[in-house]
Amino acid sequence: MANNLDQIVDCLRQLQPAPDSRRSVVLGDEDSGPRYVYVSRGSQPNYYAEALADPLEADTPREAEAAFEGLDDLGWNPPLPGDSHWYRSWPAQSEADQLSVALQIQQTLEAAYGIPSDQPLSVRFAFN
Repeated sequence: MANNLDQIVDCLRQLQPAPDSRRSVVLGDEDSGPRYVYVSRGSQPNYYAEALADPLEADTPREAEAAFEGLDDLGWNPPLPGDSHWYRSWPAQSEADQLSVALQIQQTLEAAYGIPSDQPLSVRFAFN
């Protein structure tokens, strides 16, 4: 795959709204360290995402902090009091929305986390 954008779009398409359940996917790179984007969709017609960096997997506290640098410039909201994850949501009404969300996720993975757009992603789905 020349570009992981197709992979991200495919993952978003699989997150169809479902009453009384939440569907989610974690996108990242197992080799780049503890940095992931978690995307979910419940019964509402929106995607909700969190930018994650697992401090237990980081070699140093600075490495865990560095995972979040630049997220505000990419449109992410800072963590709420008592939380450690940056977050944002997007409309999910159309294929154009899916593509826009996928581009923003790809940009986050590349600019903030250093995962190149030509690198296949590690993908984990959960359907609760």
